[in-house]
Amino acid sequence: MGLRVPQVPRVQASAGFRGTWPRLLAAVEWRFIGHQFDDDRNAFALDRSSIADLKAAWRAGRGIEVFAAIENAFDEEQDVGRTPLRTIGLPRTFRVGIRWELR
Repeated sequence: MGLRVPQVPRVQASAGFRGTWPRLLAAVEWRFIGHQFDDDRNAFALDRSSIADLKAAWRAGRGIEVFAAIENAFDEEQDVGRTPLRTIGLPRTFRVGIRWELR
């Protein structure tokens, strides 16, 4: 009675900015995840966290985009599990690639 639903924070928020120009794209996204529990008995608390992601892309030609992205830019530790061992999410992660869109 009075227990919280597991993996559902009371407070969560996100905000983002995306800029597009004829051949360039830049995006920033921030997410906040408040205090929550990993189990239905509310015995295993997960700490709140704040994550920022960045992306830049260049449109190289018709349907071709070259991009670079950083996820978890500030290398924040994020609790994703704690039953009973602590599990953390991905650390700062870099991705680069080419996206080819067939038309």
